[in-house]
Amino acid sequence: MESHESETAFLARSFEADGVLSPEQIAFLRQRGFLHTPRHSEPEDYEEDRRRAARFELEDRDNELDDLGVRSIRRSPAGRGRTRHLQDWSAHDLASHLGTQLEAVGSRLLPLAHLAPEADTWSETLVVLRGLDCDERRRRMAIALDSGFLTFAELWDVLALETFREPIAEASGPAYRAFRAALQAADHEQIPGKYASILAHEEIALIYQLTCVQRLLHQTAGRIWIESPRLIARCLRQSPHRVGLLVHVLLFNCQPRGSAAREWSPRDEEFGCLPPEDHRDEYRLAWRLAAPLDAGAVVSFLVDSVVEPCLRCPLGWNEIGYRVRGTNP
Repeated sequence: MESHESETAFLARSFEADGVLSPEQIAFLRQRGFLHTPRHSEPEDYEEDRRRAARFELEDRDNELDDLGVRSIRRSPAGRGRTRHLQDWSAHDLASHLGTQLEAVGSRLLPLAHLAPEADTWSETLVVLRGLDCDERRRRMAIALDSGFLTFAELWDVLALETFREPIAEASGPAYRAFRAALQAADHEQIPGKYASILAHEEIALIYQLTCVQRLLHQTAGRIWIESPRLIARCLRQSPHRVGLLVHVLLFNCQPRGSAAREWSPRDEEFGCLPPEDHRDEYRLAWRLAAPLDAGAVVSFLVDSVVEPCLRCPLGWNEIGYRVRGTNP
């Protein structure tokens, strides 16, 4: 029980730092002991504290999460808490490094072209997708999934891509801090003025656009799940993705029995094919990806699962889980 409570506290802090929780949800988690009450603030300042932590104190966030098992960019390799002296990267150095990373993951991003056929280049694809209204984005994604032009695995390869959110172990300095702040701001599309100049570099601007598009496509995928769960379930069976499967298992469990989100599946079963103790990193990512889609339900279920951690899933999803156990996420 103690181990599971620690994991729940870790996830609660991650949700808070990612900015997906409302003040009421933060208060709910604090009342139950999963978040600490800041000593320097009155209760009415909680929301401002969260925004400041998420946008301007990114390195402090990394160090805080490191205490719960996440690698900090400022910890020594020996893990003894010594501060390493990191070399400041120029914006040019950072852009060069990120350009190399973009090339490495380029094949995972190409399927997005099916959602923006009018675009001629990769950068235009991102601009088109970011400019679509919610209904048109939902229509295009649903058609692409239903027709098979975009598979469930290809979509979730993009949605679960964390390459650019992961700390760069050797990087430090104002340019790197500005880049990290821009990524955080992408979730809210509000870049603090002092960081906006970092987007003058093409590679960094592309990654910022990609991060914004990831968030929008993530929201669209959640809407399709709510409106057309059978479509998503069919696409999941045809082209499974491990993290995508875990996200939908969590979303399934977050809704009460008898609700519309569960009644589409006449039978369910215990989800045991991917035990959390053997797939902790994938579960952590799945929780983070599930939270923005229905934060209230996800937070409530997370707290309840401390007492009863058993997950249920639609009948047949265990078989899908066994199929993807030995594959890439």
